[in-house]
Amino acid sequence: MTLQELNEWWAQDVSKSMKKKGTVGIFTQQCKDMGFKKSSYACIKASIEKADKVLNDETASKKEHDDAVLLKKRATLAKTFKGWAKKKKQHNKEK
Repeated sequence: MTLQELNEWWAQDVSKSMKKKGTVGIFTQQCKDMGFKKSSYACIKASIEKADKVLNDETASKKEHDDAVLLKKRATLAKTFKGWAKKKKQHNKEK
């Protein structure tokens, strides 16, 4: 099994899990709530910076901390999926 095949299998598993939990589109909605049109790289960067700010704040409540951890996880996942989609698009253009 190649790394690409493993990544595709993992991505499919994550997508199925998101559909089952009903969390598809949550990060995009968070981006829109932050003033972005979609889950762009700019939104991902802003989300990670926002989460890191809360995570480094010793006065943050447990709920704020937990929300920041979740936001960072979602942003990281979006960044990973966007990177894969970009590579796949470039690979298909080369064919």
